[in-house]
Amino acid sequence: MPSVQTTAPTISPISVAEAKQHLRVDHDADNNYIGTLIKVATASAEQFLRKAIIQQTRRWDECEFPSAGWTLDLPPLVSVTSIDYTATDGSTATVGSSVYQVDIVSVPGTVTLAKDQTWPSPIDLLHDAVRLTYVTGTATSSSAVPVEYKHAIKVTILELYDNPNGTGGELTAAAKSLLRPTRNMRFV
Repeated sequence: MPSVQTTAPTISPISVAEAKQHLRVDHDADNNYIGTLIKVATASAEQFLRKAIIQQTRRWDECEFPSAGWTLDLPPLVSVTSIDYTATDGSTATVGSSVYQVDIVSVPGTVTLAKDQTWPSPIDLLHDAVRLTYVTGTATSSSAVPVEYKHAIKVTILELYDNPNGTGGELTAAAKSLLRPTRNMRFV
């Protein structure tokens, strides 16, 4: 089961001003719309890349602790915030960090059971009995986003702006060619 975003990035890979310059828009009437297009284009780029462009918090829900651990989507893994679970008595508990190991060096990152440890017993038949919350993505400022990613997002925004009833966020061939060299092939 893939993760879901719980805390959106606080920055964008490009600003509305940068997008407007690329679009050659010199008025403010479309600023909100262009801001939305930036979000759509960024999400499309991340989906194609299979990695997070901007640092964000995600959560992975399971009905039980995976015996092989987690291989987390949208690398790079920065840190694990917590692993919580619903105990058999219905209470919520947090797994101590000494119970598991986090590998942030490998791509994608993994979380596995530490040596000589056992996972606690979560409640049965609850689809989100186990919840792993983690931070992924390295860019914490727009200046840290690779220029190829920025340009692919701008190309996609141009297509969406010029053809609002068109592709629905689909990346153009030009955008894909800019992103393909760094695409994470692990989740393709």
